[in-house]
Amino acid sequence: MLQINTNTNSVMKKIIYAFCAIGFLTVSCQNGSSDHDAHAHAAMILESKFQENCETVRSYIEGLQSENVDYSLFADDFYRINTAFRAKQDTITLTEFIDSRVNFAAAYDAELIIEPVLLPGVLAETGEPNGSVRYYSQWRLTTEASDEKPSKEAVIKLYESFDFNEEGKISINMVYGDFTAMFQHLND
Repeated sequence: MLQINTNTNSVMKKIIYAFCAIGFLTVSCQNGSSDHDAHAHAAMILESKFQENCETVRSYIEGLQSENVDYSLFADDFYRINTAFRAKQDTITLTEFIDSRVNFAAAYDAELIIEPVLLPGVLAETGEPNGSVRYYSQWRLTTEASDEKPSKEAVIKLYESFDFNEEGKISINMVYGDFTAMFQHLND
């Protein structure tokens, strides 16, 4: 009889340990699941924000081509980081940016010749997406013909980035391309 009780106790202990292990695994999986769900939810919100920001960039690009930029897409505290060679100032304010766009539109016709692939930007510190938008593309700029000069055109490869504020407005912009050579060519 003692032998049966020992075996029964041993079997019962194994069953209890098994249930405890299953319980711990269930609890840990559920906690991991909620963390995963939270990350998935955050990623979904960020993806939605990124898609909205892509639409803003597309609107801006269309405005450049049609010479009708909607400056309400930009935050009041917007600035463009000046990447030009021998730039006289590090940044350009929204007012200065608008003035430069008006002068640019008067002097050049701009046409996107390669549809940009819009890519998510990331935080430099973590490599995590942050809702910003980057693209690589090619633009064709053309001058108007005049009595003194024929029309000229130039193609420039660009990399451009846009950061956004909480309201979804463009807050920071950078653009890289060989503008110095392009403008020399167009204005010779």
